[in-house]
Amino acid sequence: MPNRTADQLARPQGQSIPRLQRRLQRLLAIGVAATTCLVGLATSLPMYLQLSNKIDLHAELDVQVRALASSHLLEHMADTAMQLTSRSEIRRMLERYNAGEIELAELQAFTAPRLREPLAQAADVLGLVRLDARGQPVLALRQPVPREHWPIPAADQQLPRLVGPLLIGDTPVLLVGAPILSPDGRRAGTDIAAFTLDRLRDLLPMTDGYSGDMQIHLINVAERRAVHVHDADTALLATPDWHPLFAALRQASDLPLHAVRLPEHERLGALVAFARPLPEHGDWAIALLSPRDVLYAGARAELLWPLLGILLLGLAGGGLIFMLARPLLQRMLEQSQSLGLAASVFEHSNEGILLLDERQRIIGLNPAGSRLLRCRLAELEGRRACEALLLDTSEADCAAMWAQVSRTGSWQSEVTLLRGDGEAFSAWLSLAAIYDEQRRPSHFTGLFTDISAAKEEQERILQMAYHDRLTGLPNRSLVRDRLTQALRQARRQGSLLAVLFLDLDRFKPVNDTFGHAVGDLLLRAVAERLAQTVRDSDTVARLGGDEFLIVLEDLDDVAMAERIAGRLVEALQQPFPIDGHVLHIGTSIGIALYPDDGSDAAELVRKADAAMYRAKDNGRNRYAFHDQRQRTLTD
Repeated sequence: MPNRTADQLARPQGQSIPRLQRRLQRLLAIGVAATTCLVGLATSLPMYLQLSNKIDLHAELDVQVRALASSHLLEHMADTAMQLTSRSEIRRMLERYNAGEIELAELQAFTAPRLREPLAQAADVLGLVRLDARGQPVLALRQPVPREHWPIPAADQQLPRLVGPLLIGDTPVLLVGAPILSPDGRRAGTDIAAFTLDRLRDLLPMTDGYSGDMQIHLINVAERRAVHVHDADTALLATPDWHPLFAALRQASDLPLHAVRLPEHERLGALVAFARPLPEHGDWAIALLSPRDVLYAGARAELLWPLLGILLLGLAGGGLIFMLARPLLQRMLEQSQSLGLAASVFEHSNEGILLLDERQRIIGLNPAGSRLLRCRLAELEGRRACEALLLDTSEADCAAMWAQVSRTGSWQSEVTLLRGDGEAFSAWLSLAAIYDEQRRPSHFTGLFTDISAAKEEQERILQMAYHDRLTGLPNRSLVRDRLTQALRQARRQGSLLAVLFLDLDRFKPVNDTFGHAVGDLLLRAVAERLAQTVRDSDTVARLGGDEFLIVLEDLDDVAMAERIAGRLVEALQQPFPIDGHVLHIGTSIGIALYPDDGSDAAELVRKADAAMYRAKDNGRNRYAFHDQRQRTLTD
């Protein structure tokens, strides 16, 4: 009886051991799986967020650059249309026709050949219609422009009006309505020019690093019109009005849009949108649209190997734990997995990674960071990050940066870092704090990536957008900004400012006789001579063709503006040795003064332009003030 009882008692104990083993195995399996998941999340989530932010930043920079380039293209179209309207002899004939002094046939015979000449240099003009003061067509060149789309500016509007994108036949176009103004500002007529969007097609296609599923849209927000392109091998396509992008633009209180998730569409799926308005054209915008899966596919792909490594390490660690069944080994293996994973991420990341102690001294640098900084850890170890790497950062700024990291746990911004060879480069730096059990920062990490190439591309586009390609002088957009700033300063200081509008005399015969190549060389020489004649503080700009604009700031008196104008007339009277020829030209200059002649940039430019025409009418090669009482001096 006692033996039987002992057997009965032993049996449950024997049966409890496998159950305990299975329970321990289940707990170990759960622990291994949970640890693997936590390590995977702790490693992959920050990496995925960093990669996603990098993709978003790249997309935003791309949209910003394309917006600048597209704005420059619209400015080019508007400037081209305004140059057609500024030809004084054609305008005078139109004014005579408006007054009933000549017949339509005479007007057309005079105007057509004189407009065909500049149109020959404007290959992107598909068609041109000239209207009289009553809005009736008097001349049409190249392809017809449908009347229902004519963008006629309002009677009091002196700037071009842009409409589109539209289709003429199968060709996407943008229509520009340019007012033809007499010297006194009255409307003599209107030019309606239809521009093809071939140059836009070269700006919009996706470049390397983007999927063909992405699209770039040029949008006329006010008119709900847009065109888009997939890649360089496809034509521009009209964006349908049902596209969810239009709904997103309506719902947004303001542009730009940053990584906005559009509602899922039955045809297009789930899209992410980036949009930015065009500078100087607030009703126009550039938008980049991409399927969500496509946009962040690269980020997920870069996480594949780390996640696979985490999974394999988890399986291997679990097998060892189950085989040895030792809790201590289990802990060691888990720590080994975590350390190995962290080391793998640290060693193989494409981003530069810094490790710092609680006093922000450098204690670690991964291989990618060494390549970016061109130095080894030994050269940086023990030095404070601000002193060793951050350029142009004061002690106060550095202290504020670390205070934010300690308080909020993170900080990120564009900075200038210093390489080991002394070279500086632009970088995107993300700092994060690592806390101990008392929630005090014990260490810090810094992830950085080189964005110099993106910055250089942005600066190149800005140079193209705000400077004349032929002469390198500021263009119409930049000089308008500088004149507006100069007027603000003149108002604050109560100083005198002058606007000089220059038109070259006898330039057209030189261009016709010796060709456009010599004409271009002459324009460059004129630009250089103008810049040498004025002060360093003055602005010399080319408006287009043979027209230049000069802004004279901080003048002592009217006589000072007169002396500078006289020197300019004299300088351009001197011969120009160009390509084996000695060329003689001159200039007619109109002068408008602030505050006597106007208080805003557009008014001063218009009055200086009118004064220039009076100088031409008085015999050319001279200058004239807008106000005759400020006197006119001939050479």
